[in-house]
Amino acid sequence: MKKLVLFLFCCALPWTSAQAQEISFVGGSWSGDFYLKLLALLGHEYIVDYYSGSITHYLYVASPPQVDPHSKFLVADFSPRDWRAWRKDLDSFVPDGKDEIAESGTNPKNIYLLVPRVDAQSPPALSTQYIPLLKQIARESGANVIDLNDPSFHTADAQADALHELYVSFAKVQRSPGTWRLVRATSEQSDEGPANNAIDNNPDTYWHTRYDPNPTKVPHEIVIDLGQEETLAGFSYLARQDGGVNGRVKDFEVYLSDDPDHWAAPALKGTLQNSMNEQRLLFDHPATGRYLRFRALSEVNGNIWTSVAELGIMRSGNSK
Repeated sequence: MKKLVLFLFCCALPWTSAQAQEISFVGGSWSGDFYLKLLALLGHEYIVDYYSGSITHYLYVASPPQVDPHSKFLVADFSPRDWRAWRKDLDSFVPDGKDEIAESGTNPKNIYLLVPRVDAQSPPALSTQYIPLLKQIARESGANVIDLNDPSFHTADAQADALHELYVSFAKVQRSPGTWRLVRATSEQSDEGPANNAIDNNPDTYWHTRYDPNPTKVPHEIVIDLGQEETLAGFSYLARQDGGVNGRVKDFEVYLSDDPDHWAAPALKGTLQNSMNEQRLLFDHPATGRYLRFRALSEVNGNIWTSVAELGIMRSGNSK
């Protein structure tokens, strides 16, 4: 089999709106909208390269080194264009694929092999030979798979959502470097949880709203000065780490603005998991502003308090 060549070491232009065309794969397709959604999320300084060789297709996503040099992943479609030629070199497919992964310079944990969709027009070898061998490559190399036969991947939106999740898993969370400043909070229990604890870069401390005397009720909010205008892809929430659950946030809203007293629509609103683990959440689109407003609408057990160990941000590639 002809040696598979990963498009990792060539300089290519990022995907732009002028290139928004339908990209066909064996048994399915990814539309140009898929790439545009990725760029809208990540920012145009990110590399989102599409490459179609004589045998394979690749999507390579990497963040700018100044944002996070380790936040990159590769989606590879090893689908052959000539099935008859591929079957002649069947025995070399697995070792060649493993060699390419090893030589790519990308951590196998960050490589996702694309399992193409099987439909009525697909050659029989796709399901009987190719897919089992592709999964063998992933298994033996330590790579992952994206199986487009999963119904959740049948639209460009769903595929983009899947890669959003990949980005969340690789994204670098930035907590306060010491330059963030507390603008205000609705209340604080000063002898237990001063509001500044939410941005002190210490997970063992936490902000807790006032419960004695005169407890304050949800919704609660905290406004943070990030020190400069930032373009963010998302944010992170860490619940208190002392084993207590009082104040653990359930429903929330996050806002970005250049004015701490005026806010547009939230960059994101949703529901957090009932967990002590750090939760990373992506905005639907990058949001820009110097001031971040975190608004806790409810608590996991229906109580009136709010607590936060740490708030963090995930920068977009457009951030300064």
